[in-house]
Amino acid sequence: MGRFARCADYRTGSADYAAKTEKPCPMMSDLSRQTLLTRPLYFLDSSFPRRRESSIAVGLPPSSERQYLRAELIDVLQLSSLRHVAVGIVILLCVLSFSSAAGAAPSAQEREQRAQSYFGDDVLLDQDGVRRKFYSELLKDRVVLINVVFTQCRDACPLITQRLRTVRQQLGASFAKPVFFLSLSVDPEHDRPQHLKAFAQKQQADEPGWRFLTAEPATMHAVLKRLGQFQNQPEDHSTLLIAGNPATGHWLKIRPDSPPEAIAAKLQGLIEGP
Repeated sequence: MGRFARCADYRTGSADYAAKTEKPCPMMSDLSRQTLLTRPLYFLDSSFPRRRESSIAVGLPPSSERQYLRAELIDVLQLSSLRHVAVGIVILLCVLSFSSAAGAAPSAQEREQRAQSYFGDDVLLDQDGVRRKFYSELLKDRVVLINVVFTQCRDACPLITQRLRTVRQQLGASFAKPVFFLSLSVDPEHDRPQHLKAFAQKQQADEPGWRFLTAEPATMHAVLKRLGQFQNQPEDHSTLLIAGNPATGHWLKIRPDSPPEAIAAKLQGLIEGP
């Protein structure tokens, strides 16, 4: 006869009719249907209990029907209350889990360890031929602005380098020192320290706090891949600027055509922290 109680046509009073139609009782929720599975099957019209004549009980004496149905409704209410309690418990557990996660924020030492593990400490060469460890000497304890260049570039690289010079001017004396500019070569096969030096001087960017960097191709490619800046052909390199504060774990990608004052403001935000 199906998995749950069905409605009888109270006009005919026929249980057989209900068994044939197999219509679910519209007045009963899924919860009440599940409750009724544990009881003798009975048929109930949607107007119960307002219309006594509309209900037909099967397997129960008439005098026991109202008491039985009242017990059924009490069971439904109790289960409904338990459901609300369960929902409340789930919400509380979610709140506690969120609070626990928020309270378990990584420490400064953990952030530093993660940053060093991710970026690595490959040895690069700057425009003066000085060996520089990528994380411990170029990133650690600094706010950095990173871009990629190659010295044979005749359009985007010189233009972006000039834009970055203007950004340094916008930062001013009080902010220029803690922001370190790193220009990484995407053409390490050609760009050696002397080539980077000539490029930096031509662009009037050979300044303290601005390093132009290269390395052996395999090393340079590994560094660029970690930054998402590697391309097989130098001409296909990205022009996006990458700004970050490894100490706080905050990193940004910035369009190079953004106004210099807007780029400077983002860098100042990284210095000051959240």
